[in-house]
Amino acid sequence: MNQWWKEVAAVDRFFVAVNEVRPPFVIQLMLEGDGDLDPDLLDQALERAAAVNPGCTLKLVEEPDTEPRWVLGPVPTLTVLDEPDFEGQHGDAAPFLMWPIDCKSGPSCELLWVRGKHKRYLIFRAAHAVMDGQGTVLWVKDVLRALRGEHPIGHPSTATVDQLIRDLDSPRRPYPKPDALHPFAPGDPKAPPTFHWRRIVLDRPLDPLASGRIAVALAERARKGREGLVRINLPTDLRTHNPHERTTGNYFNSLFLEVPPGATPDGMALKIIQLLYKKEGTKSVGIYSADEIGSLAAFRVKTFWDLNHLHDSGLYAFSATLSHLGVLQGPELSGGGFTATGGFFVPLVGDSGCVVSLNGFDEHTEAAVGLSARFTGQGQLEELEALIRRALQ
Repeated sequence: MNQWWKEVAAVDRFFVAVNEVRPPFVIQLMLEGDGDLDPDLLDQALERAAAVNPGCTLKLVEEPDTEPRWVLGPVPTLTVLDEPDFEGQHGDAAPFLMWPIDCKSGPSCELLWVRGKHKRYLIFRAAHAVMDGQGTVLWVKDVLRALRGEHPIGHPSTATVDQLIRDLDSPRRPYPKPDALHPFAPGDPKAPPTFHWRRIVLDRPLDPLASGRIAVALAERARKGREGLVRINLPTDLRTHNPHERTTGNYFNSLFLEVPPGATPDGMALKIIQLLYKKEGTKSVGIYSADEIGSLAAFRVKTFWDLNHLHDSGLYAFSATLSHLGVLQGPELSGGGFTATGGFFVPLVGDSGCVVSLNGFDEHTEAAVGLSARFTGQGQLEELEALIRRALQ
């Protein structure tokens, strides 16, 4: 195990750069529930899960004249917080959700045990450079297995999405041009570089047409009083293309869903199925391609340039990013005296399009919506929340 190391894939390099320029670029899976936990038992569960999930212990090594690599670093840490005013509905007055994670020193993953007034929260945080959403779920399930006294499954693979896409030998795709409308443009160029989000919970199972409904709702808002292109970024898990590789790392690609005027939720849901059937998600694309920009230094420079000029035209590569994380099961995410009653992903910090995370939890629907402060000065975040809530009803 001491010799374990892993290549830094192209998407990892991009996320390392984003995390340095606009921190924290961190996956955050928040489990809400009841019951108290022994911090010592939580620490032990983290260590047991880390022993068979090296992806939660990574740190970045950069040396002259060699390619950067991931090596084993610190085990995820536990922080216990008493936050009587925190209710898990938004990020206001929750500075712990904005704590940075340094991929060079580690730990690159951590766990917060937050004791609110009425509920308890397990918040699993992972630098997106080392994990994607589904990888985070795999790690979290192993931590909860360990907490219940079961054996963690383990996900020790060093496989990367670059390797998978090369092996599949799919055609390339260009990265989209910045030609898409923002649903809440124009923005305020003087706004601070902050990000705001809200949680939505519906007492109904996750609708199979939910992604189509959200896409259409966002497109209609973007075209309010104007014409133009609407494009949704759909991160897509690729583990089904290589099920023998058990990895918590970034093993995904993106589908690009263009929503034409007059589109219907049924039509857009079908379009997503067609894109998956055509294996669009297996095609190498632009900045996520190892062949496009090789070095981490180049990614840093490009990311810094792109983010500083992001709003020049008022158009963007994506109108929104919609992450569909499937259905989470409460019993798999409970243990040690903690019973999970809800769970969702805090939207990733973003500077441009809307960010929507979507998942089911047992028999109800969870979503969270986020916007850059550039677009939130006149009630836009509240409007986005209401728009997505209506789309999911």
